Amino acid sequence: MDLQDIWQEHRRFILGVLAGVVVFFAARAIIGSVIGTEQALRAPGLTLRSIQSAELFTTATRDRARALNDELRTRAEELRHAVAFVPGDEFRLDGKGDPDTYFPEVARRVRTSLLRASQEYGVELADRDLQWQAPVGREEIADTLVALAAIEAAAQRLLEAGETVRARDPEALGVQSIEALKYDRRGGNAAAASRRFRRRSNEGSDLVEEHRIAFSFRADVMTLQLWLESLRGSAPPLALAPELKVTPGDQVGDPVLVKGTILALTVRELQ
Repeated sequence: MDLQDIWQEHRRFILGVLAGVVVFFAARAIIGSVIGTEQALRAPGLTLRSIQSAELFTTATRDRARALNDELRTRAEELRHAVAFVPGDEFRLDGKGDPDTYFPEVARRVRTSLLRASQEYGVELADRDLQWQAPVGREEIADTLVALAAIEAAAQRLLEAGETVRARDPEALGVQSIEALKYDRRGGNAAAASRRFRRRSNEGSDLVEEHRIAFSFRADVMTLQLWLESLRGSAPPLALAPELKVTPGDQVGDPVLVKGTILALTVRELQ
């Protein structure tokens, strides 16, 4: 079972662990201290002065709590680096000035770059098949920038996979066409476009968010296999929603039609 399968099957559990382990250990420590205090109060000969001066949490208890907290943070960061899609600096708003001015520049560059690359690789891709809505407000712009980074990464990996296959076998088809790369944050099903898991951090921010990009392309099977491997094997990692659909061509040797949804998982850093 690889990372893709683990995330799809156990993502609620993983997120629950991140949010719940801290609560569990904190609760256990508190309960333990209360029980210990109640037992002490029942002990004979206990004076009010000794109760007032009693230390509910010993130094050893605090040290153990700190050690557990450090271990949890380490494991959470390892998980974050394994599954998180971290876009490059170009796709972040910090230090970029006015978001309403900056976003169109990046969107134009991504669109032009992908159209040019597909032409160079001999792959059909029309301007209308690259779709994203104009975002409104800083939050939507930030989300759409992440989606653009995922669209560009997925498309580049697909084109490179096709070129690798054709380099090995000049008779191979590689990628025939890219028919859709679409991000719709505010579409009819907003939850499917950008789904937040309400696992709250200590500052109340979302811990994990899915940016979902619908795609459709035609390619040979070997290219499809290499592309799927590149999604989870290259940095930053991308995942796939379970509803991947592969339709064979009418004749042997025809390209397969591949449709599905790419997941770019952004994970908030622990504070």
